[in-house]
Amino acid sequence: MTTDQNAPRKLPGNLNTNRRLDRWLKINRDGTVTAFPGKVEIGQGILTALAQIVAEELDIALERLRLAPADTTYSPDEGMTSGSQSITDGGVALRYAAAEARFLLLQRAAVRLGVSLEQLSVADGVVSSRSGGSVSYWDLATDDLLAREATAEIAPKPASQHTVIGTSAPRRDLPAKVSGAPVYVHDLDLPGMLHGRIARPPSYDARLVELDEAQVRSLSGVVSLVRDGSFVGVVAEREEQALRALARVKRMARWEEKTVLPETTDPRFLLQEATEDEVISEKRDAAAAARGAKTLEAEYTRPSGHPAQWRGSRTGAIRYGRTARASTRCATTSPACWGWTRSASPSSTWTAPAATATTVLTTLRSTRCCWRARSRGGRCGCNGRARTNSCGSPTARPWS
Repeated sequence: MTTDQNAPRKLPGNLNTNRRLDRWLKINRDGTVTAFPGKVEIGQGILTALAQIVAEELDIALERLRLAPADTTYSPDEGMTSGSQSITDGGVALRYAAAEARFLLLQRAAVRLGVSLEQLSVADGVVSSRSGGSVSYWDLATDDLLAREATAEIAPKPASQHTVIGTSAPRRDLPAKVSGAPVYVHDLDLPGMLHGRIARPPSYDARLVELDEAQVRSLSGVVSLVRDGSFVGVVAEREEQALRALARVKRMARWEEKTVLPETTDPRFLLQEATEDEVISEKRDAAAAARGAKTLEAEYTRPSGHPAQWRGSRTGAIRYGRTARASTRCATTSPACWGWTRSASPSSTWTAPAATATTVLTTLRSTRCCWRARSRGGRCGCNGRARTNSCGSPTARPWS
């Protein structure tokens, strides 16, 4: 396998795909800094967090930072805003871009003040020298300062030096939400715009059989009622009028619904489909192999009543789930509790017990993933799944 020696070095986060520093930052002459995140604020508070990151690395007050809204004409292409990537990818990119921008500004300040970089310090955008003299970012910045590709060779501040990150800051997205300012696409109010709502059926495959359409159309502001089979939608002049019409539709509509679940008390109806099992990992030590080869027999009893009532029972009743293999409940006085699995599908070997208490003799084998469950207040879990298993006072014969 060969690598391209001329390929550019991989940069942190989304800086790797957006390498120009001026795509991320701009030092303004009015004493502010503009950051250009490629992520969108949708209520998660990322703009406040990204602003803190940039202010920290540039050593400026948080109030000096401006955040440009995401725009495909100038923002870095950071893909979608999802999956908690805004900080891990976008935040990292801005952090390294700001650290490098600060270094470039300090280089210019060192030349302007005639000192070395080690003699400089920054406070809210003002670079000062130990020997006297100072100059601000706004005096040093020119249009060509950040017109270059990032190198990511300037290390960001260590956490021990943070003064902005980790502190409480006002959320930048909250004032508009509290005041009702239009900030999202659905806040737009265009000339002649109408508002619509759809009446959802109460269940899948439900059929609309009756609706007084004339009464809905007569409501104030309703422009149209659209019905196509079981689809019903209303269109109104204003949003609240559409909501009012939708509420009327829901009250008046009569739907014909079908039964979607089988009417049976037999738990095996969930286990009728064939399953495929595949071991993706297993323990290879001798002890695990010995446990896997051991076959145990035990007697189980269950209380009378519907199988759904067995959950939480202290009688060691077999518990059936949605999978073809059935986990059994623990019933042993041992300090540890083991999880076991039937060696065959219950749908082919198990007959539903009668309504009265009975005894079922079942051959079991330990699974490859069996592990000791920690006892909690006299209870323990089989295979780490069932929370109501009991490990004391069994009514069944203990493991042989």
